[in-house]
Amino acid sequence: MSRVKEVTISHVAREAGVSLATVSRVLNNGPSVSSAVRARVLRAVESLKYGKRVEGVRRKDFSIALVVPDLDNPFFALLVKGVLSVARDQGYRMILYDSGNDPRNDVFLLNDALKAGLSGIIYIPSKGSHSHIKQIEECPIPVILADRLIAASLTSYVIADNEEGSYQLTRYLIDLGHRRIAFIAGTWEVSTERDRLCGYRRALEVSGIPYDEELVCEGEYLFQRAYEALLSLMQRGTAFTSIVAANDIMAFGALKALHEKGLRVPEDVSLAGFDNITLSSTVGLTTVDLPAFEMGKNAMFLLIDKMLGRVTELKRIVLKPSLVIRDTCRRI
Repeated sequence: MSRVKEVTISHVAREAGVSLATVSRVLNNGPSVSSAVRARVLRAVESLKYGKRVEGVRRKDFSIALVVPDLDNPFFALLVKGVLSVARDQGYRMILYDSGNDPRNDVFLLNDALKAGLSGIIYIPSKGSHSHIKQIEECPIPVILADRLIAASLTSYVIADNEEGSYQLTRYLIDLGHRRIAFIAGTWEVSTERDRLCGYRRALEVSGIPYDEELVCEGEYLFQRAYEALLSLMQRGTAFTSIVAANDIMAFGALKALHEKGLRVPEDVSLAGFDNITLSSTVGLTTVDLPAFEMGKNAMFLLIDKMLGRVTELKRIVLKPSLVIRDTCRRI
């Protein structure tokens, strides 16, 4: 007995003589569609009985979920804009979740996205252990990881080469004559931080500089924690001539601590960050530019390819960072 095939959005687009994006905009009451085109698409929908339940098959909602760990961080805000730019153009709605960097919220939000009947998920993991790897890998809808990875996960992803960015930044300071380079880490529980520390350590090793744990402190990617961590480092009497902060927000926290101690940047201490958020250019911060907007766009394009069945195999997309040299580092 032959099985009735599911009517897809491609069939509707072909019947109406329009693009997939136009069909999506009509189905989601999107803008920029004329009344004549809208009527033609709706006639095709009715003619093909698109969206009707046939042998247990139903039309999926043309919405995707984006789960981010911290919307207060400008880096993630830019990544969100990248996802949204593609989603809007392709006729998808985006539902945004902020997990608050709590892995317990991750599990809840992923389940919520599934219950909502969405078409796919772009997921930036929170810090901490990821006991829900199996849940992600067996998810009935496509999931794309962005920015951060989950150990041992076989999920497609779009990330940046954090290790190379940190390596290039540390080598830049070494080339300026610095040997005592403090490192303000984010949190060890996320892949981006482990990669950035690896880049820092590799640059020291290549240059014949011993790694010193006393020069490394944890700022959890937060302004206040980085400020407190650097104050503690200075109070212990640890000597350094430069600082690499694992994101720009922590670099600003370090800057506040240095100013309180009467130290000037770059005359007394050189300072560098990571991410190149918009505010960094206003203070002349040397940093690593991570293409957050492009990361978001690539993640959305990859998710669409997965949802439409154009890509079925595991995909790994790694974007290249670039060094942005400004005014906060000097030669010694």
